[in-house]
Amino acid sequence: MRDFDTIRQMTIDLQNSRSPVLRKMEEIRDSYEADVVIPMPDVGDEPDMPNLTPSLITDVVDGLSMKASSVRPTVYSPAIDPYKETGVRSKGLATDRRRILSATYHQNGWSLLRRRYIRHLNAYDTASIFIEPCFRTGMPKIRVRDPLHTFPEERALEAMEAPEYVSFITRYSGDYLRARFPMVRAEIGGPISDVDTTELWDVFEWVDTEQIRFGLLGPVQQD
Repeated sequence: MRDFDTIRQMTIDLQNSRSPVLRKMEEIRDSYEADVVIPMPDVGDEPDMPNLTPSLITDVVDGLSMKASSVRPTVYSPAIDPYKETGVRSKGLATDRRRILSATYHQNGWSLLRRRYIRHLNAYDTASIFIEPCFRTGMPKIRVRDPLHTFPEERALEAMEAPEYVSFITRYSGDYLRARFPMVRAEIGGPISDVDTTELWDVFEWVDTEQIRFGLLGPVQQD
């Protein structure tokens, strides 16, 4: 299995090798979420105009996404032997499979997750779904991840196979990490001091065919 330093460097390399299209999407997201503010000059006798950006996003992204997600997909599991009522390969087991799939979707709140997934797909032309085991319920856990913070293995555009590895990056404040992970505190040798509580830090979640690892990637640089 890959060690921590290798995983961290591979995640940084995936960040640096993002395509220009995804980088432009990140710029638009930052502007829309007011992370980047562009002041407008005050011109005399100019009529006040409403901010049309939220309305445009609603019409182009949210409206189409809500309409697409309003149609619930049909869960269907055919019997291997359609002439057999019970037992192996029977219609009875096919019905059980369909009920298990429906229960899994319901347990994970798929109705809400589906809307978020289609919204990402409509806005970014890409989306990210991660299925992991939930040891508390003994069922699969469906998670819709932010596609702009998902860094999969680079492959050719025509490749349809699942990636061999992927890194998900989430940002947390220093105060959040210090409260939940004492080993990151500077008092005991960690990198986050008690004055860095408002600074954001990148935390990565690495998934490959052999392991799932979490780690502190580093502070979020303002540039």
